[in-house]
Amino acid sequence: MAQAAVTRGEALTTLAVFFAVDLISIDRRSRDQEAQCEQRARELTVQFWDKVKDTDDFIWRPAEINGADSASTSDTRGFLCCLSDPVNPTVPSQVASTCSSRKKLNWSFSGDVCLTLLSVICSSTSKAPEEVINVPTKSKDQLPGSLQQFSILLRRQVSNDFRDLPTLLIHGCEALLMSLLIGFLYFGAGDTKLSIQDTVVLLYMMTALTPFAVVLDVIAKCHSERAMIFHELEDGMYSITAYFFAKVIGELPEHCAFTLVYAVPIYWLAGLTAETGPFLLNFLIVWLVVYCSRAMALWTASLLPTLQLSSFMGNALFTTFYLTGGFVISLENMWMVAAWFSKISFLRWGFEGLMQVQFIGLKYKMTLGNFTFHIDGSQVVEAMDLNSDPLYACYLVLLAVCVFFMVFYYLCLKFISQKSSQDW
Repeated sequence: MAQAAVTRGEALTTLAVFFAVDLISIDRRSRDQEAQCEQRARELTVQFWDKVKDTDDFIWRPAEINGADSASTSDTRGFLCCLSDPVNPTVPSQVASTCSSRKKLNWSFSGDVCLTLLSVICSSTSKAPEEVINVPTKSKDQLPGSLQQFSILLRRQVSNDFRDLPTLLIHGCEALLMSLLIGFLYFGAGDTKLSIQDTVVLLYMMTALTPFAVVLDVIAKCHSERAMIFHELEDGMYSITAYFFAKVIGELPEHCAFTLVYAVPIYWLAGLTAETGPFLLNFLIVWLVVYCSRAMALWTASLLPTLQLSSFMGNALFTTFYLTGGFVISLENMWMVAAWFSKISFLRWGFEGLMQVQFIGLKYKMTLGNFTFHIDGSQVVEAMDLNSDPLYACYLVLLAVCVFFMVFYYLCLKFISQKSSQDW
């Protein structure tokens, strides 16, 4: 049975080849060319019939008439018998349909090819149905589970990041260079404690400098991956939810290393509060601010179709948050719309948290001529209107901003096509 099925498949494939040749090779531009093409098609048909007429496969035998031997029955009689077989009333309709289609499309079939083709149709319908053997096999078309998709995508995300070592080294050197430049700038003060003004400027630079570089890096990276993501999602290779969580968690190692290289040297070189508690609180705020910037970049990269538009929107949002952060202009002097933006500015909440960590509970000296005054750090925070909320509220708002941008990033992945304008 298996051998017969293979023989029939090979023969049908060969027939399809000759049939296609007959369709495309009849040149009607002149009578001579048409005659040559028809002659060539007949020769190919004869060669094909010589190869299959003596095979054991019943599909190529002429139909039997009145019990006569099939080998002695002519091809034409077998064909006509098949057409007139009352057991197979569907055969003439198939033939008529084939012929009518040929006339509508103005195809030219050679006679021998038509005879062979219709013999196949008749023989396949006149014989008793073959026994079908169903072999149970495990389906290979089902996608793996969500957890397995997530684990595979997470491994790919991390391996791709570490495979691109030059880019990682450049980002690390960039963060370290900025950290050392700022740290050594304030390191020259020696044992002298930084003034109030210098400390305020330092804290705002820690809040705003590195997140700005992260925005452009993340947007460029996301747009370089969009083409691959688009084709894989179109092919249904994995779900958007699995990719989203793999992307978010896969970014954490690079983010943690980047923040560590940036925040730690500045803190100790600049001579800020040399205690473990304030240092950890300071580092956590910087970590959240940089991650808010990363989440905003992921959202803008998935929202807009081109790298240029995403970069423009990311820069515009970051500049808006920078100007409404409470340092360039006091919060109490902002007009209504700017005050609204300051409520969602992660730079403002990060700056407010750093100010409370470094100033509340400490005493600062201020010299005015021959007089020295001791000022409570909480008065500095109050003068800048950065004590309206407790310290834990700054952490909660920063966390909420991260979640807000991540939710919008997921919605963009789900409902906006990630087709890229760049080459894959």
